[in-house]
Amino acid sequence: MGLVAACGDDPVDPAPTADAGVCVATGTIAFLETCNSNADCTSCVCKTFGHESVCSQACTAPTDCPAPSGGCSSGGFCMP
Repeated sequence: MGLVAACGDDPVDPAPTADAGVCVATGTIAFLETCNSNADCTSCVCKTFGHESVCSQACTAPTDCPAPSGGCSSGGFCMP
């Protein structure tokens, strides 16, 4: 059995809104800008990639993600 080290300051994916399929109130933070929760983002999607959380959007292919996105993650969200 091995141990896995983690950084104490690793961000955690923000909790979804009460009804994950509905955006209750959009925030003012734009696509790929730093966020803390889904409510911060105009897209209502704040996702963590590595050590940063950014406003993102759902995707199924790289073409679903506007520039300057790095493409569509295997989890189905546009990456920074």
